[in-house]
Order: sequence, then structure tokens, then C-alpha cells
Amino acid sequence: MHKSNAAIAIVCPVYNRADIVMPTLRSFAAQTLRPLRIILVDNASTDDTLAVLQQWAHEVSAPDFTVDILQCATPGAAAARNAGLEAVAEPWTMFFDSDDIMPPTHAANVLRQTDGTDIVGWNVDGISGGSSHRLSFLRPGKEQYDNLFHGGMATQRWAARTALLRAVDGWNPQVRYWDDIELGARLLAQNPTIRHLGDSGIKVMDSPTSITRSATGRPEMATLALQSIEATLSPTIGARKTRLWCITKLAIECGIADREGQRTGLRLLNSIGNIPRRAMWAYRHTRAGLPGAARILHSLHLL
Repeated sequence: MHKSNAAIAIVCPVYNRADIVMPTLRSFAAQTLRPLRIILVDNASTDDTLAVLQQWAHEVSAPDFTVDILQCATPGAAAARNAGLEAVAEPWTMFFDSDDIMPPTHAANVLRQTDGTDIVGWNVDGISGGSSHRLSFLRPGKEQYDNLFHGGMATQRWAARTALLRAVDGWNPQVRYWDDIELGARLLAQNPTIRHLGDSGIKVMDSPTSITRSATGRPEMATLALQSIEATLSPTIGARKTRLWCITKLAIECGIADREGQRTGLRLLNSIGNIPRRAMWAYRHTRAGLPGAARILHSLHLL
């Protein structure tokens, strides 16, 4: 490992992205913040990813721009992020994905907000099919709700004190889908001090090889994350409300799966049994292709 005097480290897992990772790497190199440390974790890629990372590191490394490349054989982004987190010596950690882009001033803007704060968060721009839509961070007083139903703690939307991440034992490598929401629930359960940076200019690309795409039509992939989230939230908001939130979130995911003509979602819900009416309404609403089931229920004080 290289010695770093940086205040923040950016951890980025990479798996089979030899052909598309360079825009992300260039956005790291373009950061105005110095010193800065980048930790890239090759997650047992089978293409030329590792060679691409090594060549880039050789070209850009400097005394004030440290690049470390790690290798993690355990499959999954959570395991790779944990490998990167273990190597962090800096007081702040930011995770980032290998197909997204950050603007040049982003790391510097984040670091300016860290005094007296445990988590700094921001909005990002989701890019899909050539169009852009804003993906928001957390609203004050609604943090756990926004994280669960709107992905407020998605990987690219926050940075945290490294000590806080270690206090909650980092990422759960058993959770392969919604691992960021699951980690977000545990972080928020620590009652951290949070600062909202506003719009960041980060572009989150809708990649066909993302874990989100791979889970389409497979709502059962969400159950492990939801079980962990339920255990985390129950002591905070109560077991009954937590159960309603988690089953409604699953029902929405099942509706997404079934609106393309599949029946995997309804089968999963039927296998659970005793689904609350409002959760079944959320399933049917989503299956019909209508947006905003969680927002509608929340506005009616039914969530």
C-alpha cells in the first residue's frame, strides 16, 4: 500500500469492466481535491480489467494522488467494498461504482462539509435511455423511510466517517441485492449527524450488467436484505410498522417483476401469506405500471 495524507478515500469495486471503466477512472483523476486516495478492487475479473486498472494507476499516480489496486476473490460488490474498506486509513470513505461519473469538484465539495458530521449525502442524476432524472438523498426526519422506499443511501449518494462504517461492520457480503439499502439502514440506526450537499452532478448510468438489471423478475433476491433491515428497524420504529414497511417494499418489487407478464412476484407473496391489504394494493398498483405506490400510501398515513 502507498502512504496517503488524504482525508478521504474513494473505494471502487470493478468486475469485468475493461471496456467501460475508463470514464469513471478519468473522473477520479480529474478531481480537484488533493491529496486524494483511490482504492480500486478487482473482483476476480475474467477479462482485462486488472491490466486496465494497473496501466491507469501507473499513468496517473503521483505523491498527492494515490492509487491502490486490490484483488478480492470473493464474488459480489459487498465483499469487494469490504476489502477496500479494510485498506482505508483515511478518516472519510466514499464508495463509487465503476460505470458512473463524478464531476471534478465533487470530492472537494464533500470534504468541505465534513466538520461535525458523520455522513454527507447528495442527489445524483440517473441516466437511462438518454434521459436524466434526479435521484434524491434523504429528507430530514424521514431518513429510514427514504432509504428503504427510495434508495436514499444508494452507493453513489453519500460518504461517511470510516469509523462509523467500521462500527456497523461494513457491508454484508451475504446480501447480494439491495446491499446499499441494507447498509444504509444500519448506518442510520446509529443516529448519525447528516449533512445534505444538494445536487452533485454525479451521473449514475443504467448499465445492462448491473446487479439491479440482473435481479429483474427475481424478487426473491430482495428477501435477505429485507430480513436484515427488519431486524435493524424494529427496535427503532416498532416491529409492526417495520413489518408493514418491509412487506410493502417487497410487494412493490413483486409488482415490478410481474408487470412484464411474469408471475414470480405473486407466487412469492402467496408463499408468505397474511399480506396486509395496503401491501397487496401496492403490488397491484405497481403491476399495473402505475408509479408511486409508496408515496401514495405514505401521504395517506398508511405507511
